[in-house]
Amino acid sequence: MIPAGADTEAADLPSVDPLKYQKPAQPTESSDELLTVKIRYKDPNDTKSRLIEHPLRNQVVPFEKTDDNLRLAVSAAGFGILLRSESGSGSLDWTMLSEIVHSIQSKDEGGHRADLIQLIEKASMIRYNKPQQAHD
Repeated sequence: MIPAGADTEAADLPSVDPLKYQKPAQPTESSDELLTVKIRYKDPNDTKSRLIEHPLRNQVVPFEKTDDNLRLAVSAAGFGILLRSESGSGSLDWTMLSEIVHSIQSKDEGGHRADLIQLIEKASMIRYNKPQQAHD
């Protein structure tokens, strides 16, 4: 893997050995498939391994319809960004962050969402020197 923004030229990269037992794939028509994740594993009690293949398709999903876990992760990342520098946060602000985390409907089994809400409210209070309005 090469990190984004790394200063490398194609000539700097090692070449990939040609396939020995397979013919190279011919270019195909464009598709919405971005990649295929292949995982092979073997249960310690089994003698045969199992292959799982899962294609990842290029699908646009509105943020409001994304999984609650993703929105919680985005909220936590947004909290870190706002703590570090509000000027580098684009259109994200404390109110928007609070609305995102309050939109999560799944059960808060570990109390992480409640903790994040509390942190956002406290940070907003400190930043604006006034209490954040509670959401129901």
